[in-house]
Amino acid sequence: MFLFKKIISYITTIFSACILANFLSVFFIWYRIKAKIFKKNIIFVLDFNRFREDIGILRKNTNIYYVNFPPWLQDKIIGILDISRMSQKQEWLSRFILCLCNAINSIGFISAGMHYKRHEIWEKSTIFSKKYFYCLHREGIGADHDMVMRISVSKKRKFQGSILMVGTETLKESLVAQSYLPSDKIIVTGMPRFDKIYNYNNSEFNHVGEKNTVLLFSFFIGFFSNKDAGLYPVQGGFRKLFDQVHSAVALFAVNNPNINVIIKMKWYEGSAKENVDNAIIKGTGVLPDTIKNLKIIDDTLAQELIKQSSVVIGFNSTTVIESILYNKKVIIPSFAEASEKKNMNDVFYSNQADYFYRANSKDDLIDLIENCYYNKNSLLEADESFINETIGPYDGKVCSRIEDIIISGKDKSYN
Repeated sequence: MFLFKKIISYITTIFSACILANFLSVFFIWYRIKAKIFKKNIIFVLDFNRFREDIGILRKNTNIYYVNFPPWLQDKIIGILDISRMSQKQEWLSRFILCLCNAINSIGFISAGMHYKRHEIWEKSTIFSKKYFYCLHREGIGADHDMVMRISVSKKRKFQGSILMVGTETLKESLVAQSYLPSDKIIVTGMPRFDKIYNYNNSEFNHVGEKNTVLLFSFFIGFFSNKDAGLYPVQGGFRKLFDQVHSAVALFAVNNPNINVIIKMKWYEGSAKENVDNAIIKGTGVLPDTIKNLKIIDDTLAQELIKQSSVVIGFNSTTVIESILYNKKVIIPSFAEASEKKNMNDVFYSNQADYFYRANSKDDLIDLIENCYYNKNSLLEADESFINETIGPYDGKVCSRIEDIIISGKDKSYN
């Protein structure tokens, strides 16, 4: 009797999974039709918002349809499994994935982060179904070798999918050294957004004229080494640096009303807005919105702003490297807490001196902005080794590498 019930349960699992998958495939079938007409491949994308601009660049530059699998649908399916009494959840999801992928001829799935817990059962189930689950891990980009090697993944969950794609050899070295994954499951591809810069720099037609602009990429106050304190702690972190840099840039705007000054935020609300506004008021004595040539924005892509700018100021950010690649004069503030030896583990590029200008005080920052803007300071260039260390391959072939990896799994079972 027990064996009979197990058999019935198994049959029910198989049929219910395939029924749902075939029903949902109707909403994706247009991609299969287009893929057949245009001879393209298909892969589902989980958490597509986390890819940011990279997913759009992949869509434009590869022979693959990246089909958004809605997060709400992913969560709803898992929610149903969690509240059900089904004992074979992974088997059910594996069957669902197999039927869905077969229905629209999808290779499998791709995600943008190796640590996300919500993807774990999808990774395991996709492999169990003999489909492929890839991850393009977007973190670890822009940091130098020393910084990346200090990042511990010992408490992070391990990626359970097919292949993990990362941006740099440094990150792969770190993950292998910590036994996170074996070397043959990690492939260094670079990141798609750097193909966009490469192609822009090697095109005669795409160049955007500079628009009389000085650009500051705002940064968080909290230390990487003390994430529990939050992004904008009241005390500690880079508090002095934050206040002085933002007030210096605002003061430059006040003293140079004919020059456009932009502060680019991750988001301009809540504690982020409060801290920036207070720093500007403290440094200039006026409200930010009364400085007519100063804009504080959070809704424009970083690369678009960089292309328009003459001078870029950044701290602990990939945008510093992107600005160098766009042949901009780059200033890094290296004073206040960023100059203290005890904080060097939380400072990017602390041992790199030749690729950007370093401001050693608030007054020095204002002088450097002026000198760079009026071309009193020449353009500095980074060498290939520094670029490869911080962002990975910069050759215009990142999208091609990713495409080759994804398509190599087509019509093969994963062992």
